[in-house]
Amino acid sequence: MSKNRRTSPPPSANHAQHTPPPVLDEGLIKHFLENQSKQLELQALEAKFREKQMEQDHAIALQSLHIQNLNEDRLGKNKLVSQKQLYYFWGVIVVTFLVVLTIAICLNKESVALEILKVVVPAILSAVGSYFYGVAQGEKKGKKAKYESYEEIEPEE
Repeated sequence: MSKNRRTSPPPSANHAQHTPPPVLDEGLIKHFLENQSKQLELQALEAKFREKQMEQDHAIALQSLHIQNLNEDRLGKNKLVSQKQLYYFWGVIVVTFLVVLTIAICLNKESVALEILKVVVPAILSAVGSYFYGVAQGEKKGKKAKYESYEEIEPEE
């Protein structure tokens, strides 16, 4: 039982063998060369454009860094001024408190001075204690504030 097999090449192979090679005429070659030269010119222009764009990006980056440095300097100065104002404020409060106590003692009003101390000392102690309790709770939870003070927050423009 032998089978008759016909071995013939696939139709595409026959078709490829019978097609003539493409004809290269002089006009087609000139057109190809013109396209190549235009493409090279275009690539040169693109390279110049990219170079100019990189120069401009570099200049913008330098200006941005300069402005950022100015902002950091300004924020540092503002923070320093705010700290000084805060120290002056608390200094004035402490001096005023001490002056009032001194006047009360000089006028033989020790009872008034003691009443003032009875009110102020527990308030100060509770404020300081509450502050440190809050700090400890924040550290315990692992949550730190994004900003340490209002001066570090940059204004949105």
